[in-house]
Amino acid sequence: MCNEETKCACDECSCEGCDCGENCGCGQDSACEACECPNEAHAKAAEYLDMAQRIQAEFENYKKRTKNARDDAFALGRSETVAKLLGVLDNLERALSAAAETRDESLKQGLEMVVKQFVEALAGMDITPYGDLTDTFDPALHYAVGQELRPETQPGTITQLLQKGYIMKDYVIRPAMVLVQGEPS
Repeated sequence: MCNEETKCACDECSCEGCDCGENCGCGQDSACEACECPNEAHAKAAEYLDMAQRIQAEFENYKKRTKNARDDAFALGRSETVAKLLGVLDNLERALSAAAETRDESLKQGLEMVVKQFVEALAGMDITPYGDLTDTFDPALHYAVGQELRPETQPGTITQLLQKGYIMKDYVIRPAMVLVQGEPS
């Protein structure tokens, strides 16, 4: 007997065969793949278009993810390199301070030029120094190496900057080394 669920869904199908095995001429054909019904072709085209659009969206997301991963890896490599060079800048600044006590003006000028060039190179890579005595201690930005007790200073305030910190956009390359106002006993 024919099953109504196997009836071809299109109205334009001219399939006359029946898969019920009774050759009853009811017009039902569960294997209507032999005919190319316009509605079925349109449904297949829409399915393929949807699949192509999904694959294209997945590929665009893949490109964005790989670009972000590449940018992050590049920034990490840059920050690690700069972190190693910051010690050189610290020593140049110490040499400049020591040269201020000498009478050799050409030494002072040479060191000032080198320090200025170094700082400009860092600024060109969006790397900026930070650390100020007016800042409040932030463990994400500062490395506290000790506490001091000063009168009329709020607890948690930076009292002495021992070493400048450097930041690249939102990434801390080196935290500022500071002394912090402690809690009075």
